[in-house]
Amino acid sequence: MSTLLEQLRKKTQIILMSTKDNSLFEQINAIKKNLYVDTTLATLLHSNHFDHKWNPNVQNKIQEHIDTKYKRTRHENIKRAIFQYLDGWVEKEDVDGLTMIVLPSSLGEVAYDPTNSRDYDTITEIISEKIRDIFPLSIAQSLTIAIEYMNPNMFKGEDLWGSLGLKPLNEQTKKELNPKVKPGDHIRVMYIDTTTLPTEDEYNNPYTPPENYSKGKVIEVVIDETPDGEEVTLLKVYFPEMETFKDNGYHEWHDDGVRVLMDPYDKYIKIDEVLTEAGIIGGGSKPRRNIPDSLRGSLVQAVFTREGGWGRPSKKFILFITPTGNIVDIQQSSSVSGNEIPFELEQKVSFGDLYRFEQDSKYDLQMKGRLREHEEQLKLFPTGQWDFTAGMEQEDMDDVMERVPEKIIPYIFKQWDEHGVDLNDMKILGIDVNYNVAVFLLKRWLQNTTKPVMVSRTYDCEDLTNLFDTNNRDYDMGYIEEFLCGKDGFYDHDDWYNYDYDEYMLQDIDEGNWKTISEIFGGVSQEVAEDILSPGSTSEEIDELKEKYDDEIREIESFIVWAHNDEAEYAVKNAMKEDILDKLREHFGADGKLYRSDEDGSWSWYFEDDLRKWVNDGNTWDNIERFEYHPDYAETTLEDALVDVNPIYLNEKQIFDMLIDEEYMFHDYCEGKKGECLQAETRWFDGYYFPNYDINQSLADRLPELLYKPTVTTPTGETEPLNEQEQRVRVKTIFEDDNWKYMWPINDYSFCQLAKDTQWCRDGVKTFEGYGTSYILQSKDTGEMWKFDDRERVPGLPSEYVQVKTWNNHWLDTHRFLADKPSLHDMFNKTYTVFDKIKYGVKLPPTILEDLKDTNEFSKLVYDMIKNPNPATEEKLKEFLGGMTYIENDYNPVVQSVYFGDKGVSIYYDDSIFKENIMGVDQDDDWYFEIATDKYYNTDHCEELDDEELNYIGYHITPETEKKLDELAILFGEDPNNYLWSEDGVADEFLTNFVPEDWDRAYWEVLEALGCAVGRSRVKAVQDDVEKDKVLDYEYVGSNRYPLWKLYITYEQLLYIVGDKKINNFLEMEDTEINHIDGNLNDVWYEAWEIDDEGRENFNYELTSFIDGIIEKYGDDVEQLIKNREEFKKITKDLGFTKPYSNSDLRKTDEIEGENQPRIVSIRKYDPKDNKLVISIHQPPGGSKTHQITLDQLADYTLQHKLDLDTN
Repeated sequence: MSTLLEQLRKKTQIILMSTKDNSLFEQINAIKKNLYVDTTLATLLHSNHFDHKWNPNVQNKIQEHIDTKYKRTRHENIKRAIFQYLDGWVEKEDVDGLTMIVLPSSLGEVAYDPTNSRDYDTITEIISEKIRDIFPLSIAQSLTIAIEYMNPNMFKGEDLWGSLGLKPLNEQTKKELNPKVKPGDHIRVMYIDTTTLPTEDEYNNPYTPPENYSKGKVIEVVIDETPDGEEVTLLKVYFPEMETFKDNGYHEWHDDGVRVLMDPYDKYIKIDEVLTEAGIIGGGSKPRRNIPDSLRGSLVQAVFTREGGWGRPSKKFILFITPTGNIVDIQQSSSVSGNEIPFELEQKVSFGDLYRFEQDSKYDLQMKGRLREHEEQLKLFPTGQWDFTAGMEQEDMDDVMERVPEKIIPYIFKQWDEHGVDLNDMKILGIDVNYNVAVFLLKRWLQNTTKPVMVSRTYDCEDLTNLFDTNNRDYDMGYIEEFLCGKDGFYDHDDWYNYDYDEYMLQDIDEGNWKTISEIFGGVSQEVAEDILSPGSTSEEIDELKEKYDDEIREIESFIVWAHNDEAEYAVKNAMKEDILDKLREHFGADGKLYRSDEDGSWSWYFEDDLRKWVNDGNTWDNIERFEYHPDYAETTLEDALVDVNPIYLNEKQIFDMLIDEEYMFHDYCEGKKGECLQAETRWFDGYYFPNYDINQSLADRLPELLYKPTVTTPTGETEPLNEQEQRVRVKTIFEDDNWKYMWPINDYSFCQLAKDTQWCRDGVKTFEGYGTSYILQSKDTGEMWKFDDRERVPGLPSEYVQVKTWNNHWLDTHRFLADKPSLHDMFNKTYTVFDKIKYGVKLPPTILEDLKDTNEFSKLVYDMIKNPNPATEEKLKEFLGGMTYIENDYNPVVQSVYFGDKGVSIYYDDSIFKENIMGVDQDDDWYFEIATDKYYNTDHCEELDDEELNYIGYHITPETEKKLDELAILFGEDPNNYLWSEDGVADEFLTNFVPEDWDRAYWEVLEALGCAVGRSRVKAVQDDVEKDKVLDYEYVGSNRYPLWKLYITYEQLLYIVGDKKINNFLEMEDTEINHIDGNLNDVWYEAWEIDDEGRENFNYELTSFIDGIIEKYGDDVEQLIKNREEFKKITKDLGFTKPYSNSDLRKTDEIEGENQPRIVSIRKYDPKDNKLVISIHQPPGGSKTHQITLDQLADYTLQHKLDLDTN
């Protein structure tokens, strides 16, 4: 172990010599990348590299880390597999008491005497050769295994494997190892010194070493000396096959394919081959062979296909391979270029080579026939037997066995053991998967695999919320979701407690806060301080101190009350939180782990287990009682439930999700295997719950405010000491530079003094904004101020959680607002990408184009188009379409096409691709997005407003309309001074009382004027919201054949995209998410209620026209009108007429003996001017009829139950 650690230390020194000017993060990443270790080990190595010998503490940590991570059984597992194979190939025969070794040969079986030295050498040579035929080992490795197979105790206690490696070293004898090379030379890796290192953890270390025999190009050669005096040669080598983007589900990273080889540790040879543009070493394709069709049919075929799409043809190529793995022919469709095929004639390949290309490319692989080495390795894995359901039709069982040959099952299970279940891979093996194949093959694997099948399930905050019964008619249980999902609303200050100051509160103050209070009062003793804060008079001296510190006393009392209110509410919310978590812990018991996200504060429950424990208990697969509550699977077996799952999505996680949901979730009627839904406590809401809490920490946060030396901000932005009359104004500067000043007004009075020219205070009182602290940012250039509300409760400690308001209380997007203020970025923890800066109109650095031009070949051509646009460069750009269609003009574009213009390119997308991929528009926002982009050129979006909006029309009444309403009030004998027309409901109530019939018929015209204004406001709101997120210009251009959108990108913008997103062609633009909108356009639409000038003018026109019509209609008859209406009200009331609902006619309903339906009299219309009515009478069984009568006839028609309906 000491040798390994010393080697690691030396290698670390070598790596850090070449990265000495880099940051700590980059240095640790370089150690991970080139020593192939995880983050923990890289950090430990870095911490010790300065010493010439190991720090014992660090050495112990590394020893412990390696012991934990390193699996010494790795090589032993390989050896065991080989031994199992040899046990089936080598036969032993007893001849007269002597054990003979029987081996197959071309002449038949031959027996050898292992005690004879010549025979022994022959046996080991034959076995060694057989091992190399089947397994990828060198001569030295295979010979060592052959000897150990014949003599198991020969190498006991020796670690020969650690020195032999795992890859063949045959070529080392042919060429000189580690020759001198120069930049531009090409090398082949023979051996990377990683066999004694811990197995890397994919999450911590995504980098892998180049495989033995990998070919690369030397970029740089450095010869240096280590601190130990050892000469080393560092080769920086580019391996094209290793350059890739990777994603492990948590984060993404880019591997540039560059690795550092260290001589003398790593081994390589120099080769004469060169790298082509496709990243393949070789001098070009060999001539195709003319193979007869009769012979071609007996070869193994590897068929690679890639489906086409809009503007992209499908592609296909076929490798014809001998059973031993030699490629003898290649056929390809016309759409496949030679650079796309990483295989050559006469190349020897394994199934693993073919499978890796399929996994790393966009091609799908299907095998016809099998390679011999594949067949041999499949024999090593036990697979068990089919376990079909009792009663299953024989025809169905035969179908499964016919579709899945026994000899291929070992390979499938081996792949699943190593990579997890993926039934899509079955097509590679030529297996047609149906539901039965998927279910019973998966069942057979789970029953027979010897490896743990680790699965996991995460219940997010919404899942956890659904475990609770939130349907409570007395209390709002929405706080459960707010807490579990980390929403701010749970912790927002809700004024649950509003204590008044009382002397008993002084008893809760601790010694530390009394010291601060004593200091505020000029350094008096605690006893005196208590007397000052106590009511009543204890002495003349105390009275004088009370008068002197009157302002401070009121501030302290306010702080004490605030601390009680704040801490009491926090204590209750903390108790509510713990109640929720306790219920969840009790529900899940010891299973899984509860954790809280550092990003958004949401809670989740995480499970991880071996699936075999869940399904191999003898009571799961065919037990009809396994699912009792899950609505999708109740009263079905696991096998039947899985048959209903599309094989594409069927895997081990799908099974675990089904079983774990049955175990822990609640389903219909809030019931599940664990009982009924969880019941959260409600005692906090009954008014009798009094929590225990301590006010002293909150009080200690506030009291020091009264100890600051008073300062005032002058008009020039400076702070000066205050005189005695200005003692209340206190301001502390948090940050200041040449452009900005960020201030904390220590109390509300100080805040309102600074904010005199804003709407942040009313009548000198600061408006309440909930928890947190308010700051003011002032521009030194213009004097303009913005209000910052910070969620951080400790004053004077700014955080990133701020909301920004303008002087008139208009909210601003914080990220956008701070974009052009770089000096404030660190304080608020803001970072901005190139596209953020473009979106927010921030000036980019002048060198950015030069910085990005060498990103890749694509970027170089785009840069050339910026600096010197010409047809030759444009022609080269066509090679980077990525399968899209080039069009020479944009008169008649097609889907997935690209047009090159003078200043930029236009890319045309199908409607769905543009919305989903380019703009990030989901289904909920689709209609609003089309409105915002004026897709249909429709400007009429009038909203139909409910008559409740009549209560708020006063906001829009102009002074001229108020005069008209005054005239109308005077006409009806009312004092207009009693009516404040701008207040809610006043105008509507007046018109309803005095001209109800006319107002009921006309108010819709008034609302329509407002509705059209609201519609325009909402269109503008979604347009502004979409526009603010725009980085690249676009428009809907339509088409006679299909909806089409054009995305316009300048060449400068295109270079930014290529450089920042590392895209390689135009097609990859779809995945950049640069133009994505924030979404929630539905909310933006319905939150817009502004009335524009046009709407206000139309509204007042309709209302004044109505008033003029009323004055003209009733001007000379008002007294009679009022008298008639009073009479109408009295008669209808006496007769029992009522309105069943607000907008209905007056009705009277009478039950008639012997009839199934009531008699109904409805007043359809009333004209108070001549006291005439139109009524409708529904009288069974004859039907309904309308009558025009006078008011004095109403009683006759109402009270006489039997009328001749034909009488007028």
